[in-house]
Amino acid sequence: MYDEEHFRFGCKKSISINPPTNCLHVSNMKREFCTESKLSNLFSECGYVSKVHVLVQSKEKNMALLKFNRLEDSVQAVVTFHNYDIMGRKLQISFTKSKI
Repeated sequence: MYDEEHFRFGCKKSISINPPTNCLHVSNMKREFCTESKLSNLFSECGYVSKVHVLVQSKEKNMALLKFNRLEDSVQAVVTFHNYDIMGRKLQISFTKSKI
């Protein structure tokens, strides 16, 4: 039996878990970091980033979609950069069904 208090996805949270795709949703960034060039430069460590689309850029919400050419590269990006500290914030990365 699991302890619900320490379980990542508690019963009260509604979260969608998508299968791996070559498109990632990146959030929890400071506005200064949420640019196509900075995201592309960081994530290119994992493979070729074919497209970056900034979704929201405001004081509180900064999100973007990144598209890799290969599925293996997007999986490596999630492993490498999920909860990675950038400017005092931990990146939140997930696979998405969204198309860029």
